[in-house]
Amino acid sequence: MPIPLPSIPDARYIIKTGAAENIGTMSLPENSAESPSSPPGIRDAASNFFEKLTLLFHHHEIPNNINCYFMRNSIDPLKYLVNSFFILPLAVAGLILILLKDGFTSKYFSLFVYLLALAIPIAIFLPLARYRLALMPLFFIFSVRPMAFIDKGTRLPGSIKTALFALFMLSSFSISYLSTGGDEKKFRAEDFVAYGIGLERSGAKDELLEASFWTALSISPNSKSAAVHLSNQLMKNGKFGESFAVLAPFHERDSSNTLIELNFASSLLGLGKARSAEEILLKLGEPSAARSRMRYYYQLGEALRMQGENDGARNAYSRAMESAQSPFELEIVERAMRLLKN
Repeated sequence: MPIPLPSIPDARYIIKTGAAENIGTMSLPENSAESPSSPPGIRDAASNFFEKLTLLFHHHEIPNNINCYFMRNSIDPLKYLVNSFFILPLAVAGLILILLKDGFTSKYFSLFVYLLALAIPIAIFLPLARYRLALMPLFFIFSVRPMAFIDKGTRLPGSIKTALFALFMLSSFSISYLSTGGDEKKFRAEDFVAYGIGLERSGAKDELLEASFWTALSISPNSKSAAVHLSNQLMKNGKFGESFAVLAPFHERDSSNTLIELNFASSLLGLGKARSAEEILLKLGEPSAARSRMRYYYQLGEALRMQGENDGARNAYSRAMESAQSPFELEIVERAMRLLKN
């Protein structure tokens, strides 16, 4: 039996969706921007599409899940490479030369078809680094055209041509590098959060983990994921006061975020403020996710136990055991129950 082909989305839907996608609202873990309440107007949509089209030929890569600029600085062979600082400026110059001197001739017709076939759908959504990989062979071809023009299209002496080659390459690199300010300007909070998680899984020292998460929060003070991971690490090392200070601004702005509130309540418990922790948990309400639900009832049980309300604590611990997702979590709750009986 033949497999039915998937339906092709309506072109109007594609254009409408693409008009609302822009670099400024590109979603990141734990920090997704709110979708616009109404679709952008024709002028805003046209401006957005034009910006994304120009970014398609920009030398700076737009990272999404993995930031190539962060990774290259952590891998010795890659940190000495120059990225696309040469290729993209030369490719744009080559494209302009082809249009001015050759036009849409049969020699370059297939290249322009290839360019348009990929550039249009990529620019409708987001010209992320991984999407532009398909265009790199084309950029390499275009980048040769300025060099060929200097060599074949002029009657200059060889030494002058060599000097022009060097000057052109140096200018391309300098303009590209100065306009971005170097790799460190392109780092994101999420890069250091992911790096900290990797360090934790590799068994790195606590000081390195804290430094990575502190750096993430310094890059983006509003990063919820950076705040959550930093507070986890601080509480792991008994620094409940610092964890409280990190999470307090997030709690004041939005007391409905489950992870923020659970960590904030944990910080209060570590500081001995059981009543305040209980109030925060009761205001938050039971989370829908099973793992968060286990943490919620365990912390509620701890808050009640610290206030001497053993019956309420026992009931909360029982609810936590029902939501435990691993033997380790179950052991934590059982240990708390044994303390309660003593």
